Amino acid sequence: MISGPGGYDLPPEDFSLDPSRLRVGEEIYYCGDWNRVTGRPNAPSVFADVFFFPGLELARLDHPLEVHRYIVEQVGAKVVRSFHAPGFRVWITTDSIPSLYAHGGIAIRAVPDPSRFDLQVIVFYGGAGVFDGSDSMHVTTLGGRVIRNFENLGLVTLQIPDRSLAQIRSDARVQWIEPGPDFLCPH
Repeated sequence: MISGPGGYDLPPEDFSLDPSRLRVGEEIYYCGDWNRVTGRPNAPSVFADVFFFPGLELARLDHPLEVHRYIVEQVGAKVVRSFHAPGFRVWITTDSIPSLYAHGGIAIRAVPDPSRFDLQVIVFYGGAGVFDGSDSMHVTTLGGRVIRNFENLGLVTLQIPDRSLAQIRSDARVQWIEPGPDFLCPH
């Protein structure tokens, strides 16, 4: 266990590449409200995965920017780890989550297993029909799984361990990767 300021304990990382071990949390706050199914977390502080979007400049990043760190620290969150995408795992007071979300362009996910650093991403492969069955198998060998294949758009939604993003990104067909939200709000 790694203990941090503010009273959190972070277990050792689970490095398994078995896709059945993937743990990607639900968005806990979106469209200006708590998740309608899971509700507001009961704990005074929680781990949350915070991702920044949209914009192609962010979708091409393999790390968060200092401005992203500034935003999460402004609401009192403690950065526990950076992802290989524009995002962090943070320790945050539950009451601060709406303030963080209010900055805009942020997806905030629950952390169902703090030993796992898995995320959901949208990958644009540059054209219709480019992603095929052999690509699905490759994603599986990297510990991930295909959630949706928008074949006619060349977009694929994946859940994948953070450490496997570099292999996905290294594919010459990949134009961008975005750890965006599950829901687009109607405003």
